Amino acid sequence: MNNKPAKNNSKQIYSTYNSLSSSGMSDDIIIRSLVDMLKTNRLGNDLTFATFLSGFYSNGEFDYTSMIELIGLTHQKKKEKVAISNTDERKHNGIYYTNYSIAKRIAEDTLSLYSDSFDPTKLTFLEPCSGTGIFAIAYLDTIFETNKKYLSHSQKILNNMFYADIDEEAISLLKIIIPAYLKSKYTIDIVVPEKNIFIGDALFNTEKGNVGKNDLRVIFNKKSGFDVVLTNPPYKLLKANSNKYGESATYKEQITEILKFIRRNNTYKFNTGTLNLYKLFVEEIIENYTNNNGKIGLLIPSTLLSDKQSFELRSRLLDKYSLFTIYTIPEKNNFFLDISQAFCFFSLDKSKHTDELKLVTNISDSEELNKEPIPISKTEINSISTFKEIVLTDRMGWRILHKIHKNKRLKEIPSITNLRGELDLTLDKKFITNDGTNYCFLRGNGIKEFVFTKDNLFVHNSFINKLNGKARFLSLERLVCQQISNINLTKRLKFSKVPRNVVLGNSCNFIVTNNDTLFQESNISLDYLLGLLNSFLLNWRFQVTSSNNHIGNYELDELPLAIPNLEQKSIVEDLANRLVNDPNNSDFKGKLNSTVFDIYGLSKDEALYILDKHKESEIAKVTEKWLYKT
Repeated sequence: MNNKPAKNNSKQIYSTYNSLSSSGMSDDIIIRSLVDMLKTNRLGNDLTFATFLSGFYSNGEFDYTSMIELIGLTHQKKKEKVAISNTDERKHNGIYYTNYSIAKRIAEDTLSLYSDSFDPTKLTFLEPCSGTGIFAIAYLDTIFETNKKYLSHSQKILNNMFYADIDEEAISLLKIIIPAYLKSKYTIDIVVPEKNIFIGDALFNTEKGNVGKNDLRVIFNKKSGFDVVLTNPPYKLLKANSNKYGESATYKEQITEILKFIRRNNTYKFNTGTLNLYKLFVEEIIENYTNNNGKIGLLIPSTLLSDKQSFELRSRLLDKYSLFTIYTIPEKNNFFLDISQAFCFFSLDKSKHTDELKLVTNISDSEELNKEPIPISKTEINSISTFKEIVLTDRMGWRILHKIHKNKRLKEIPSITNLRGELDLTLDKKFITNDGTNYCFLRGNGIKEFVFTKDNLFVHNSFINKLNGKARFLSLERLVCQQISNINLTKRLKFSKVPRNVVLGNSCNFIVTNNDTLFQESNISLDYLLGLLNSFLLNWRFQVTSSNNHIGNYELDELPLAIPNLEQKSIVEDLANRLVNDPNNSDFKGKLNSTVFDIYGLSKDEALYILDKHKESEIAKVTEKWLYKT
């Protein structure tokens, strides 16, 4: 949609809260004063309050949306001050303030999916994690701005709106805020029906020590499901962290029983690995809460788009439904000023399935919501990654991805084996010795680009007997990289070649080529791979789908490997061997990167784009010179 975005007032709202709090006003007083102001349309008699809130009043009118945002933020801050063991109530329940300008765009995009058939008087709406009601207000604003005729049907619309939250105080505020907001802004009188509210855990019933499943469709007697769901679900790992809950056995036992219940009943088929509440809610919404024609709007962590543990859920979204525009918000942004978290938001139509979707990336403020979207297809996503990662890059980035992924992935080349190091640093520690043996030992932290350093440690010969099939790799030269690499590093892929009879710790990954296979790619040698895997291009390709500090074998498997001609192979092998002996030679590295760009068929503009992603490196400047020599 090309609607003018709602103004993002987060900076003013945070500043106003800090000023009121610093003046000595408690959170309860701030909330009560704001609610009174919303109800009466007057600033009140408190001079301090009136002074700090003057920015919400201009030309004889209040900024009502900023007022309700400030109520929501103050409520969140209040929850931060309530201790639960070694954490606070906000973190315990995964509560996060939602910015109105984002909620409004989500509501607009979601309701636009109805096209000409839109009639809000016939739609059922659910906010399963309602908080103080920001999504409900954004939903109502969107309806009334679409056509003012719906104002006369406001109570009928409200009768079809349902809310759930574990936070009783937030629900109490919602029941006050929504009528007061609509009265002040639209001069209409409505009530929020009590029967449309559920206070408690929307997912599980844990009374009397027994775990059961809650179902909002049953609770609200909407067994066929809801038409519209808009929400910002809680972000919280479903585990009891000892550093947060100390000796709180009750909570740990409760979480343990919930996890047992989920596994035993296969409650969430599309959630794997460590469970997070937001992902459970996403699955619940798409699979249970909504009907077959349901329209959904979600604000969630951007990890859903790329991390491996979200693969099943991400696949379900991509394969089954029609996704509208996906917007991404970086960690540093002007929407959420007190947390460091990357977000995404999008709308989804359950009644359709399309191959096309759009990306709007790196949204830091509301003015950027109408940036020109990047059209991509689900087919492209599948061609780039087995795990269907939705890569958050720009048009040029997608163009390069499309080009380089015309080549086979590493895992598709039978003559290449990609595994983790064989010695477990915890379980096999007893086999490591200072006494000389036939086998040197190498940890991940000893690996650099093209070279490695050993700790003068060795491995007992008896360890080799327990390796079974993996023992054969010790008789081969191997390419090795670290298994842990800080996500904030510009250059993360750093491979070196290690000789035979070196035992690798499990903090390493290794690659070998098998010359005996019938399917050997004759132009792919270990030295050629050494040059390729240390290039800026494959480092960039790895980076765009990496979501943590690990370098997993499954991620290396996804790298596209170009098959060179004999001349290209010879150049890369020669440069790789030179760099093993002279690893700091920037001229060799520059020529290597330039050659790799050529092998993959990148244009000069595309190569410069990759170099710009590595501009902190002196090698990028040297590589650019080589580009202009060719």
